Amino acid sequence: MEKLIFVLFLAMAFLDAPAQITIKQIGKVHYAIVPANKPVSLRNDTIAQSINNYIQQHAEKDFPDVLLYINDQDPESMLSNFEQVLVYYQKYAGEFFNKYDDVYRYNRAHIGIEISLFHDHYQKGMEAIEYAVNHLKRLKKKEKRLSRKSKDGVLTEVDLKCFEL
Repeated sequence: MEKLIFVLFLAMAFLDAPAQITIKQIGKVHYAIVPANKPVSLRNDTIAQSINNYIQQHAEKDFPDVLLYINDQDPESMLSNFEQVLVYYQKYAGEFFNKYDDVYRYNRAHIGIEISLFHDHYQKGMEAIEYAVNHLKRLKKKEKRLSRKSKDGVLTEVDLKCFEL
């Protein structure tokens, strides 16, 4: 019985331990991978490489770096039962989080792409970067307007939804 309890304790400890997150960069794209999860890391590498290729082929030389955050949603979870793609421009330092509360800071202007989906990560990532490249001026205007409203403390839910793709 003691062995069974010890084995269950070890199993729970490993399940609860946070995975090691590594921040990678391919060209202008910064993104996170979990080295222990090869399929997800490979998928994120592929998406980041494709986004960087799109930037090289279609964007101006001074196009800002991209912080790419991909969050896999679990359809069974009550906490993560939404699908969302956000594209935004941020003039100042930015950060993005992962589910283990690690923070990656980036101290220059950047494009943020956040993908929270059940599937179609690649397709939505490509749609997001295409939108960012084609509408960079519009994204900058939104950021400027919202930063003014934020200083006055009058941001609304509608304001925050304006970055949904």
